[in-house]
Amino acid sequence: MDDQNPTITSFSVSSSSVALTTSVQSVTRAFTVVASDNVAISTVSLPGTSLSSSNSGTYIFTKTYSYGDYSFGATTDSLTVTVTDTAGNA
Repeated sequence: MDDQNPTITSFSVSSSSVALTTSVQSVTRAFTVVASDNVAISTVSLPGTSLSSSNSGTYIFTKTYSYGDYSFGATTDSLTVTVTDTAGNA
């Protein structure tokens, strides 16, 4: 019986700042998640992003930030990754 939650070893971003201007209207960032489980991982999700690749417990997601989606000033974007194993533990 699998009663252990999966583990997120690391969660990082290619660059934590995004500067959108009239001359640079979109910026794409890559988010890397390293996760493991004692049996097997079923899903890794990061809402608002697209899964680009996965290999041996490393999952790479991308998100494109577009100038027209934001108003003038600073905005904070908080992302939460969820890992679920084949027994439903998260």
